[in-house]
Formats: sequence, structure tokens, C-alpha cells
Amino acid sequence: MERVLGALVAEAEAEAEAEAEATSAELLEAFRTAFEHCPRPVAQLDRTLKVIAANATFRAFWCGVGVTAAQGLAPFPPDVAKYLQAELARAVSWQGELLLPLPGARTVPVDVALVRVQGAQSADGSVWMYLSDLTAQHAARAALERVAFEDPITRLPNRARLAERLGLALADARREQAGGAVLTIDLLGFRAVNALYGYRHGDAVLRACGARISAALAQVGAVFRTGANEFVALLRFDRAEPAAAHHEARARAQEILDRLQAPLTVAGTDHRLGAAIGMRCFPEGLESADDVLRDADVALQAAKASGPGRAVQHEPARRRVVAARHRLEQDLRHAVERGELRMYLQPQFDAGGRMLSAEALVRWQHPQWGVLAPDAFVPLAEETGLVLDIDRWMLAEACRHIAHTRAAGCPLDIAVNVSALHLAEGSLCTSVFTALEAAGARAAGLTLELTESTLIDGDDAAMASLARLRAAGVRIAIDDFGTGYSNLRSLGQLCVDEIKIDRSLVTPLDHDPKAAVLLDFMLRLAEQLGTSIVAEGVETQGQADVLTAHGCHRLQGYHFARPAPAEEVLVIWLCSTEAAMTSLFTGSEDADESDRHHP
Repeated sequence: MERVLGALVAEAEAEAEAEAEATSAELLEAFRTAFEHCPRPVAQLDRTLKVIAANATFRAFWCGVGVTAAQGLAPFPPDVAKYLQAELARAVSWQGELLLPLPGARTVPVDVALVRVQGAQSADGSVWMYLSDLTAQHAARAALERVAFEDPITRLPNRARLAERLGLALADARREQAGGAVLTIDLLGFRAVNALYGYRHGDAVLRACGARISAALAQVGAVFRTGANEFVALLRFDRAEPAAAHHEARARAQEILDRLQAPLTVAGTDHRLGAAIGMRCFPEGLESADDVLRDADVALQAAKASGPGRAVQHEPARRRVVAARHRLEQDLRHAVERGELRMYLQPQFDAGGRMLSAEALVRWQHPQWGVLAPDAFVPLAEETGLVLDIDRWMLAEACRHIAHTRAAGCPLDIAVNVSALHLAEGSLCTSVFTALEAAGARAAGLTLELTESTLIDGDDAAMASLARLRAAGVRIAIDDFGTGYSNLRSLGQLCVDEIKIDRSLVTPLDHDPKAAVLLDFMLRLAEQLGTSIVAEGVETQGQADVLTAHGCHRLQGYHFARPAPAEEVLVIWLCSTEAAMTSLFTGSEDADESDRHHP
């Protein structure tokens, strides 16, 4: 019985052992199949990190498709292998990103995962390695970086990259006692290239200019494209002394100017572009990258104002000027709606001192700085387009006074200066007719004064607007005649009602006989053209005597009356008392010297 039981037990154990061996063989075969066909590169390494076994994906990745063995392969450079061995001695696993050199002089970015396994047969065990090829991810990341940090036209780094590099340069300069500079470069005349030849040709010009700037920097800097026609050069110097940095920056700026202003041929077309450069050296304290770029831009504006081919170094005082200008611009944007503008009138007289009409002049009652004359804000208004709001306000006020004096039985004609922008952008007729209609004023009481250059440069649409205004009864006057470039032909073609002789031609009348000859010629010309003449800037009795002797009987200037607030002038006009009027005008202290030059 015992023998039978023993035989049965032995048989059961043998069957179990055979079944376990079969299961183990199946598991091993399944592992080998999974290992061999795993889509991720996998390899078993020995303790020196050389390959013991590798799957097909690893062999294809590392050695090429069709390779059947990779034993003995050392996937890591010696220094990297030494580092990884030390890491695996401290921990069971390690994971990180490496650049691995592959056969064929390829270097591939991979994510590496290593796991140390203690083997039953060896105390040293083995290491399993799992790889992920990061080439596609790196390419996608590089494409995103190009979009974010590279100008697509010139392939130069853009403003975002400049801010990053400048921040690092500032930190390095302070730490290493070195220096640097930012050169902001503006291509003058480039917009005309796009307009004449198209954007594709303009892009080629930009690339050529970027290459010239890069060549001028040699090994001391990098160039960035930061705007439509703007580049920035970032320079790095070994020395931090301000004098040395300024000298080096100016030398590089001059080299850039010389290269950019040299003849440039693109697609068979010759170009000669100008350039202006604003320079800001650093470090000058604890300034930020934004501070440096802002100061360089302020210096650029000064360089452009100085004319083409100029490089201007930043000065702290310029920042204060720009800040004050910005505050003034912001205040000016609200001046009309806040009711801060004031109209002054300067009367025009005949030879006997009888007031005939008046010219409207604008003042700004600034809440902080008091009454500002035109020179303090009109040029800024012209640059920013705010002059259109000022023009409309002046037209409305003038028409209101024209209607008021007519209703009171003493109609007063008023002349208003109109900006070139108002005529050019096409809304002048609308502005004038709106003001006339709102006030119920007669068109014949309003004169619009425009400068010579505005009238000569006006296109067909502008001339059509003036013709429409004249047809409605509005008078048109050439202001500051003699300061522009009128000629007999152009003057004869202009449909104007009045010519205002500039004060520069009036001033020499009482001491220069040649000036009287020129005056006589202009008076005869005006008579032939059927226009009236007003002499402005009359400041002495001698000038008035010469003018009246030659037949000019409409005079304006400080000799007769200074500008005064419109309400005061109108009160005197309506009272029609010559003595009161003379007292008011000759005694007014509110006039500003700028009226002599900027009415």
C-alpha cells in the first residue's frame, strides 16, 4: 500500500514539475516575443553597461534595420557610462534625457530609463534599458521656438529673443565688470520700397540689410529684427569703462551706417537707403532690459530728427523730455472735451486804424501750466492727428462768433488757420459745413487760411474740396506767403481769394529798398489775379507807411493790436469805440511771442 501511495505521489510531483517547466517555458517564450517585438527600444546590459541582449527595435534604432545582434555594444560614452554606474550604485533606477552618439555620426536625443535587476546567478545582476527617441519632440519644440523667437522674413531673432538675451547680457555685465550697448537702427526710406516694388522685393531688401548689419558687428554682437523697418544690434564689450564703451558703440554704429548707406542692388534694382541709430550703453546702474531699449529708442528719435546718417547717444535728459511730451500729449487728448481750449482774436486794420476783420488764434488753458501758446502744443497736435479736433473746435467757435456779430448788427469776418492734415484726409468740407450750419453763420464771413506748401502739394481731391468751399461762399487765403516755394504758374492755378504776406517780407520794408520793390511786384500780381492782400507781422509805423504807400490797405501785427481773448475783442467790436479798442489791444499782456511765428 505504501509503495502504491509513494508511486502516486512521485507521479503527481513529476506531472506538476513537468507542467511548471512547460508553463515556465511558455512564459519565457512569451517574454522573448514581447521583448523582441516591443515597439520601444529595449536592451539588457551587463554591469559595465554593455549590451547583453537587445530587441529588434533597439537594433534597428541603433545599428540599422535587419541587424540581428547587438551584443557587446557600448551605448554610452565612457564618461556618461561612469556617471550612470555611480547613479545605479545608489539607486535601483535612473531616468533622464541624453544625447547619444549613433553609428553614422548621428547624435540623437533620447529619454533613457535604467532599472538594476539583482540576478539569481550573479551578485552584480544586470540592467534593463528602455529608450524613447525624442527627435520628433525636439523638432516640434524647435519649430515652436522659431515661431516665438525668430523673424520669419530675415530669419534673425526677434524682439522676444532680444529681451531675453539683453536681460542675460545685463546680468553678465554686472557680474563680470564688462559692458555692452544696444543700437536701435531705423531704415529710412524703406516704406517707399514696399510701396513701389511690393512686399516680396521689400523682404529681400530687409534680408540684405540684416546681412550688412551682421557683417558690421564682426564678433562683438548679434542683430535682431524688431519692427517693420527696425533692427537692433546687441553689443558685448570686455571693458566696462563708459568712455571705452561709448567709443566702441559709436565705431560700430558708424560702420553700420556706412554699410547701410552704400548702394544696394536687389533683383536688378538699385536702392540707396538712409539710416538713423539710437545708442544706449550699459550697465549704468540697476536698469532693466526695458529701460535700455526705451532709452535707445528715445535716442533713435533724436537721431531721426537730426537727419539721415546720424547716430545719437542716449542722454538722461532726453528721457525727461519724452516723459513730459507724453504727459502733454495725454492732456491734449482731453483738452477739447474738458473745455480747456481758448480762442484769441488778432484784428486786421486799414491804414487809418479802423478794424476790418480778425484772425482766430488758439490757446490752451492747461490746468497745471496755465495759458499755452500755439508753439507749445500745435506741432505735437499735428504729429498725433489731434490737430483735427482743434481745427473743428476753432471752426465751431469762429462760426458761432460770426453768427453772433451778424445778429447784433455788426458782422465780423473771421479767418481760421486750417491744418494740412485736415485738407489731405478729406473731411475739411464736412467740418466747415457742420460748423456753419450748427451756428447759423454765413459762409462769406469765414476765411480759411492754408500755407503755401499745403496748397501747392494738394492733390486733385484736396483742390476739389477747396473749390466746393469757395462755391459755397467760404474765402480761401494763402497764409505766410513768401516762405514756401510758390511760383507764378502754380500761384495762377490756385483758386484763392486772399494772399497774406509773411512777416519775413514785411520786416525789412522800413530799411531795405529792395523789399519795397518785391512788395510792389506782389501787389501788382495780386491785382492781376483778382485777390486781396493782407500784410501780417507789421510791427512799426515805418512798415505800415511803406505798405499803405504801395497800396496795401489791410494790415495785421503788433503795431496795431496784439491777440486778445475773443470775448474781449468782440465786446469792443460791438461797442465800436475806437479808443477802447486801441486801449485794449495795445495794453494786452496776454499775447505770446509765438504768435509772431505760429498764428
